[in-house]
Amino acid sequence: VWDSISEIYDGGKSFIASFAETVFRGFERKDKICGEILDRNAAYIGECLNTAGKILGNKCKVVFSGGINTNYSDIWINKVFSFCDYEIDAAVAKTPPVYGALCEAFSDAGHRMSPDTVRKLKSDLTYGLSEC
Repeated sequence: VWDSISEIYDGGKSFIASFAETVFRGFERKDKICGEILDRNAAYIGECLNTAGKILGNKCKVVFSGGINTNYSDIWINKVFSFCDYEIDAAVAKTPPVYGALCEAFSDAGHRMSPDTVRKLKSDLTYGLSEC
């Protein structure tokens, strides 16, 4: 395994991300190493949310997006919340992160989105995960 580390990193983010399914499957099968991998990474995100909570107050809002958050949200977000000390109003975006970039680009350019576009963006979010 240690001989393969440079090969793994040479494969880039996409190659590394391709192992996510293996880690989540292993976790579901009670694999200790997979559990440690998830705990270590969820603790980091939980720490980031705790920092946001300290700055923004107890009622933060956060949108989880990307493959891990959408494909494994039941496991991943609950795991992250187990390391969170603040009440978080969370949503899981079903759309690619590029939607957020679209919103920011509109705002930066001084434009407002049409009500139909805003409605579409809101409908593409899955709400319901609201407590740490």
